[in-house]
Parts: sequence; C-alpha cells; structure tokens
Amino acid sequence: MSSPDFKTLFQEEEEEEEEEEEEFFWDARKTMISKDGNHLPVLVSGSVLRSKSGEIQGIILDARDISRQLETEQKLAESEKRYRDLYRLAPFMYHSLTPDGTILESNQTELDALGYSHEEFVGKNLLDFVPLELLENTRKKFEDGLKTGKADTELSFVRKDGSLMPVSLKAIWQNDENGHPIFSRSMMVDISDRKKAEEQRRKSELLLKESEELYRMVVDTSPDPIIVLDLNARILRASKRTFNLFGATARKSLINKRAIRFVAPEDRRWVMQEFRNVLERGKPKTMEFRIIRADGIPHPIEINVSLLKNEQGEVLSFIGVIRDIAERKRLEKEVLIRQEAIESSIGPILLADMEGKVTHANFAFLNLFGYSSEQKVLEQSIESLWKKEKPSEKIIETVQNEGVWRGERLGHDLKGNEFSLDVQIPLILDTSDDPIGLVCFLYDITLRKETEIKMRETSKMAALGEFVSGTAHEINNPIGIISGNAQYLLAKLDYDSLRKMGRREFNKFREAIEMINKHSLRCGGITQKLLAFGRGGIKTTMIPVSINTFIKDVLSIVGHQFELSEIKVVQDLKRLPRLQANADQMNQVFMNLLLNARTAMSKGGTLRVSSKIVESGNIQVEVEDTGEGIPEENMERIFEPFFTTRETGEGTGLGLAVVYSIVKAHHGNIRVQSKPGKGTRAILDLPLKVA
Repeated sequence: MSSPDFKTLFQEEEEEEEEEEEEFFWDARKTMISKDGNHLPVLVSGSVLRSKSGEIQGIILDARDISRQLETEQKLAESEKRYRDLYRLAPFMYHSLTPDGTILESNQTELDALGYSHEEFVGKNLLDFVPLELLENTRKKFEDGLKTGKADTELSFVRKDGSLMPVSLKAIWQNDENGHPIFSRSMMVDISDRKKAEEQRRKSELLLKESEELYRMVVDTSPDPIIVLDLNARILRASKRTFNLFGATARKSLINKRAIRFVAPEDRRWVMQEFRNVLERGKPKTMEFRIIRADGIPHPIEINVSLLKNEQGEVLSFIGVIRDIAERKRLEKEVLIRQEAIESSIGPILLADMEGKVTHANFAFLNLFGYSSEQKVLEQSIESLWKKEKPSEKIIETVQNEGVWRGERLGHDLKGNEFSLDVQIPLILDTSDDPIGLVCFLYDITLRKETEIKMRETSKMAALGEFVSGTAHEINNPIGIISGNAQYLLAKLDYDSLRKMGRREFNKFREAIEMINKHSLRCGGITQKLLAFGRGGIKTTMIPVSINTFIKDVLSIVGHQFELSEIKVVQDLKRLPRLQANADQMNQVFMNLLLNARTAMSKGGTLRVSSKIVESGNIQVEVEDTGEGIPEENMERIFEPFFTTRETGEGTGLGLAVVYSIVKAHHGNIRVQSKPGKGTRAILDLPLKVA
C-alpha cells in the first residue's frame, strides 16, 4: 500500500506548547478513503522524530483500522440503551440513592405511580416524600440499610395528590474499595391492594368475632325463640324462649335431640321434606305446623328456616326463628267466624276503612244493589251508595267524631231502581279500643215504608169514607125533595096550563122544571157514588157471580161508544169459576174502568180486556188501553177522591176512588201501570174465597 500524502488524507491538528517544550504526541480517529473508494475508520497516532541533539527531524504517523472496535462500541451503546429503556419502563419501580438519601435517578414507572415529574422527584431527598408520622421510623430503616448494605422492608410514600402509597422495598448498596456505600439500587412494588385486602381481612375477622358474639347475644336475647340445627336436624343451640315455648325444663331435654321428634306426627313427613328443600335450594322457607310440648299438648308455631354459612359459602347449619302463633290462630278463628256471620247474614253489611271506603261487601249487599262481584264495589265511598238529603251532609265525619250514625236513606241499584234503607254505621274498635274501621248495617225497609203509606192511605180513605157517607146522606134528602117536586110540577103541566100561560111561556116553564129535575137526578147519582165509596168498608150482600158476564154486559152497553170513538176492543176471557161478590158494585167497577179507558183514547186505539186464574189462585182481570197514559207525578194520587185531570164539569174524580173502595171491600187489590204516550193498564186481583 503506497504512502498517501499526509495533507490529503486528513486535516492536520496542531498543538502548540506555550510554556515548555514537551514530547509531541498526537492521537485521533479519522476516516481514510481506500483505493476502491470505501470509507475506512482508523485511529491515527503521531509522534515527533528528533535527533540526538533534540532537533526535530520529522513526524512518525501510525494508522490502525478500528472498524471492529467501532462495531463493538456501537453494540455496547445499544445494550446500554436497552438496559436504560428496561430500567425506565419496567413494571416495577426503580430508583438510586446517595448515602444521604438524595435521589440520583428514578424510572418512569415510579414517577407515574407517585404522580411526580422527573424534575419534581430526582435530586430531592427520599425522606421528603415520607408522611410526617412515619418519618422517624423510615429514617431508622434507611440507616439500618446503610449499615447492613441491604434493605427489605415496607414503607409508605406521599403521592402528589396527597394520598399514601404503601410499597414493598428491596435495596442493595454499592460500596467503594474501602467498603463505604456509594449509592443504592432499589426496587419497589405498590402493595396498596394487598394492604387493603389485609385491612379488609382484619376488619372481617374482627367483624366475624363481633358477629359471633352478636349471634350468641341475639339467640339468647331474641324476643322470638331461635333454634340452631345441624344438617341432620339435630338441635345444637336454643334460646331461653325456645325452652319456654317447648315447655322444656332442662338443657338436655332439647340439645342434641332430633328436632323432628318434637313435631306433631301428622306434620313430620312434610316438615322434613321442607328442610331438605331448604338445604338443596339454599332459599329460606317459612312453615306453620304444630309442635308437641313437654306436657304432650300440641301447640301451633311458625318457623322461618334458613342456612348459616361461613366465608367460603359452606353450609354450617340450619337456623330457625320461631313465632308462637297460638293467639294469632285463635284470632283468625274468631275472624273466620265473624266473616261467616257477615256472609251468611240476610241483611246487607259493608266493612270500610276510616275514610269510609268499602273494603268488604257481603252477598246480601251485592244481591240488593245488583253487583256481580265484590271487586266492583271496593274502594267506593259508603256515602255514594245512597242519595244525600243535604249536599253538606258528612256522615263519615259524624261516625269518626261520635262513634255511630243512624238514619234512613234512599238507595239505588245499578239499574237505577230505588229502595228505602235504614242505615246504621258504628266504629270498629281493636282490642285497645282504638278505631280501625267502620261497619255499615243496611236494612231494606221498602216494604215497611210501602205498608206505612198504604196504612196511612187506608186510614185516610176510611175517614174520608165516613165523612163522604155522612155528607151524602145529608145531601140526598133535599135532592130527593127537589127531584120529587120537579116531577110533580111536570105531571101538573097539562092543556089548561098551556092555555093559561101561552105556548111560549109554557115551554120556558117546562124546560126550567126539566132542567131542575135533570140536575137533581145528576146530584142523586153523585150522592149514590159517594154512598158507594163510603160503604167501601161496610159488609155488602155477596152472591156467586160470573166476572166474565159483568165484563160482557158492560161492553154491550158501552160498545157503541167505542165504535164511535174508533176504538178496537180485544177480549181474552178465560173460563173462570164463580166469585162471591156484590153484583151492582162489580158492574160499577167495570163500567168505571172501561169508560176511563174510552176517555183516554180520544183519538182511537185498542182496548184489551182479559181474565184468568193466576198461580196464587186469584182471579186476575186486566183492562189495558193505548191512550195518552198518566203522568208519573199523578200516579200516586189516582185513587184519591175528587182527584181528576179532566176539565171542570167533565168528571167528579170519584170513579177510581169508588173502584178502589169496592175492590178493597171484596178483599182484592188493584194496581195501575202507565207510561205517558204508551197507555195504561189496570190490574185487578180478586180472591175466589174470602176468609
């Protein structure tokens, strides 16, 4: 290899000696270019060549190929970088300390865990990050590590957010040749989770201990008897109240005995099966059965059975909380008896809360009010079941304040039918005499009310009958005199009278007398009706008569009037036995009924007359027209004497009153049904035999 020109291979570096002359030496890394153009790293060393007299004669240069050395250095640098990356990014926390505690370096894991930046942590004293209360203890551990050259302990450091981070620390000190520590390398692991677990375990152990004490206390002091059984249902523990309930006098009479022996024989099989179910399914079970006390007497109890388990979930035993339900069973029986009494009562009964909302309704109530089920009346207010007499009426408030309310109200069913009610609402009191609800007793007094009305009407009619009868007798005598004299005068009017008076005067005189006679006869007819009405309660001559014959006779008399009024007559007369009746009065009854029907059909229509024997054994006659009907407000007055809706002079208002009186005198009954615009139906019921 030819020697290249020194200046063209590399740039010369000169060093001048200013103070004294020294042996010249030069060493540098350069890059040489080979003949083939490749760059070759070399280490160039140079020294001065002197003569014996010390004069510089030249320079000696030496160039050495350092390619492999550079490769080794590069690999070493890469290895060192990998180590530093591993150190920096390791999952464990690393740091180095000086003997005085100054932090030389710290990896990123440690910085992230503590929350500090590199500038905030490195270069500071490690003890600055220890909580004050642990400072002395930590300092002592640090000093012990310096003495022994290593540390394996647990410390706590303050994070940047102020929280504590417990760590497990392992450290080794590096010493100089004299054995003095230079720096330490430490590894830390965050043991927060472990500490929490240890604290939780400590608390759990403490809680378990307290629970065991509490368990013993609960078992011994519980107001309810408690019993603990092993998995074979053998009694392990029992509270004092359990001993009292079972009538046991000594501990040995219960403990270590199989519980099934204290169960009533008829309940044993299913009770044991339920215990097995609790064990298999792990779910608590409440049971009711009878135990046999020490005195041999069966006693009802309720027991809630569940499983006792340890922390691992292993089943240790059964535990049963017992309740003495003898008193409850007695009360349930009483309630059942009372419920049966309420349900079987023929009178409607409601139970309600203190606000008056229905909580129960018996069958009699549902039947009277037309409800198909109890659900449809529940939650309704009691007061909504009848009409209020006053809007401000507050019955429930009265019951709450005074303890009871009683009165009469008008109720109605779902169809709108009304009925009279006698209502009594007292409070329901518990065993402490505290009010817990209301009971509403309802009595249907509709029949009683109707009877009272009929009795008043009968009394009124009887009194009116006596008055009318007396008045008719007083009027009848002068009417008879007037009629008799009028007829006498008519008889005296002859040819001589005509000649003396003249025809015109004679006719006027005769018309006047005839008018007097006509109206006196009319008054006589009225007095006869009054007498017939007044005799309604008096016994009359009764003979066997045919009702159908009376009907046909009256129709034959007034039939032409129906034809003139364009009224069609339809007869449906069944074969009837003879009836004990007064013939004249029966004729008067049917005459009045038929003429009333003709008057109601002023524009024509259809009259239906029927007769038959009904189930009661009575003869029933119906007279039905298709006339204008009777307004609802007049229905209650149609049998009152002198009540009429006709124009003055068209009727006396005695027709139906006389009919009513005659029918009652024959121990019968008359009912009238009518709808305005639809017509009227009169129904007579006459008994065949009179008691």
